[in-house]
Amino acid sequence: MNSHSCMRCARVDLRVERATDGDRDAMATVLAACGLSSFGILHPGTLYWVCRAGNALAGICGLEVGDGCALLRSVCVVESERGKGIAERLVRCALEEATQLDLQHVYLFSKDTGDYFERLGWRPVPVPEVAARLPQAPQVRRYEEIGWYPDERAFVRSAT
Repeated sequence: MNSHSCMRCARVDLRVERATDGDRDAMATVLAACGLSSFGILHPGTLYWVCRAGNALAGICGLEVGDGCALLRSVCVVESERGKGIAERLVRCALEEATQLDLQHVYLFSKDTGDYFERLGWRPVPVPEVAARLPQAPQVRRYEEIGWYPDERAFVRSAT
């Protein structure tokens, strides 16, 4: 999916498109600024989208694709661009792709944004369910290596 087939941001100067290897350093910078890890971004088996505000990254969202399901991760928007619907547009792009890939469910982990995702139709599930469904996902493997965060929560929704 490219920027032409994914939802466009409402502002003319904002555009959503598939991330490329050339975006890796800027993505890592944005993720760090949002307090998120860049471990495994753009790893084989992952898909990422970026929302650009002019030439700068305004937001990021990724999917780690597994067997019949995926893990949504790294949803973040730079502070100056928050409140403009960018995160929701990025998530919709990821869900559109999950539907095109015929995935049944999309999971996510969240320590502090669960209420936001519940408002968008996600429902809580046990963290071990996600780890069992997506054992090869880079984020799951990383958590297995370093230990799960005690306040981590998991959510799921249908990909369609």
